[in-house]
Amino acid sequence: KGVDRFVVVAVQRNENPWTWRLYQHRKSLISLAVGALPAEERVTVKTENVFQGLGGEEDVLDGALNESFLYHGTNPSSSLGICKNHFATSRAGSNAGMLYGKGIYLAEMCSKSDEYAKDDNDGLYKGMYCILVCRAILGRFFYTDEKRVNADQVVQACTRPGAQYQSVLGDREKARGTYREFVVYNAEQVYPEYVVIYRREANAPVQVESSHRTIDKE
Repeated sequence: KGVDRFVVVAVQRNENPWTWRLYQHRKSLISLAVGALPAEERVTVKTENVFQGLGGEEDVLDGALNESFLYHGTNPSSSLGICKNHFATSRAGSNAGMLYGKGIYLAEMCSKSDEYAKDDNDGLYKGMYCILVCRAILGRFFYTDEKRVNADQVVQACTRPGAQYQSVLGDREKARGTYREFVVYNAEQVYPEYVVIYRREANAPVQVESSHRTIDKE
């Protein structure tokens, strides 16, 4: 069954001091490792204009570290655990597949993240899906447009001691005419800032339902 549109049901902001501190600490470490990236090593993501100014004047994205807002598809019940306890890297990539190895898969197009989103079987958001809007520090990225990827080589380029890269940019848009994907292998490089709960609809009138709530760590 085709999907004509996504209808937003709720938008919640995640405010977790613990994971935020981990994210900021990792950002400092990456800054020490790469410095200010030159223009040719910076990436322009398709969310750049959409989320411009979202963090406020005091917390703007650091383009010199390729810090970006990106999407991650999941299900509503799992999003709560991610926001409170961080991404579980042991399960990373379980929904997304492992083309680039076991990592946290992010996208610049919500339609790509929707491919990985799941619906809840019960509870408040039964039958609904979730996309997290995440801050991500990509740092220096390993670029690949290969159709057949050596996952071990890609992972090692980002995780071995003294690794030069902090993330992977898999250009499937160039390789297959689909979407670019961004992968990090350290959960501290990603901070899920907004939880978007939505439903898929086919042949339905355009409408947007939204509510706003803040998630605090207990």
